[in-house]
Amino acid sequence: MPDASLVCELALALNVRGERGRALELLADVPGARAQIERAFLQSLSEPNRAGQLLDVATAAIPSFEQAEDDRALGRAWYGVAHVRGGFYCEYAAMEEAAERIGACYRRAGWSFSASIDLLGIALTFGPRPVDEAIARLDALSRDEAGDRAAEGNVAMWLGHLESMRANFDVARAHVDRARATFRDLGLITGVVDNCGRAAGAIERLAGSPEAAERSLRDACVVLQERHDTPVLATRAAELAAALYEQGRYDEAAEWVRTAGESAGDDDLDAALTRQPVEAKLLARLGNARDAEGLARATVSLAEQTDALNHHADALVALAEVLELAGSDDQGREYLNRAFALYERKGNLAAASLARRRSPIGGVAL
Repeated sequence: MPDASLVCELALALNVRGERGRALELLADVPGARAQIERAFLQSLSEPNRAGQLLDVATAAIPSFEQAEDDRALGRAWYGVAHVRGGFYCEYAAMEEAAERIGACYRRAGWSFSASIDLLGIALTFGPRPVDEAIARLDALSRDEAGDRAAEGNVAMWLGHLESMRANFDVARAHVDRARATFRDLGLITGVVDNCGRAAGAIERLAGSPEAAERSLRDACVVLQERHDTPVLATRAAELAAALYEQGRYDEAAEWVRTAGESAGDDDLDAALTRQPVEAKLLARLGNARDAEGLARATVSLAEQTDALNHHADALVALAEVLELAGSDDQGREYLNRAFALYERKGNLAAASLARRRSPIGGVAL
């Protein structure tokens, strides 16, 4: 039988090329904890309700990999932990810690740091770390990893997300353009269309250009549907629904909300916190005030269980809008001000400014 670690590496390479089915076939009969982690990881990318399984097998394997001083396998175990903690459960401080551990493992093993930078970028962007601190951390990594093109592409992409929160939109777009060119040169099509498309979508929505955001996010959804990346589609479709909602195209937004809901597992808080604010606002506009308020309040309660500051603030903004539509301006203003405080804590001044401009009830000044 071929060396199990080599089979695992081949499976990961096949997945990057879009051949996940073949990758899973290769791993089907490979023994050992590393192969078990890789199978669970690949399944989490295409099947709902697999996050817990991946977290369990990855966590259980860490002590044995540490004892064996197998830094590549240990890094992959921490990758599984980070992927679940942040990507599904919105526990971004835990994701950040795990991503830093991955980086340390990969440095010792002589592997590219790019994958850990991608996860670290997610944690820094969506988690509790203030924007200025997050940018400083990525700038330091950019200097440390000069020459690793995949790492440079990931740093640039996440810097684009973060700079848009400071309303530095031209700088943000330039970062994403650079990341897109790097990924294209490396043949990383998903990075070009989905990862950079998501970044571009986030930037344009914060810039008040949902039409431009729609184009990038729609292209990303097409690629994810072709690759059967169902859990990722659950979030991206919801982001597209939000861009359509912001254009007043409520019927189309509702269609993508349905796609997002059908693609999401019960364990995917990230997908729920992206989808449900749009869904609640759509219900309110249909005149279903009771269900809209119930869903909006449930979304706020769900966000409170996480350290996802932007998701939490977005949920509060949605609840404020639902209450405004029902004529409860005073209650809406209370929740809007709570959202502004969270945006300020994160350093997401662009989102706070946008919410203020769109809301008829305003709120206190930051």
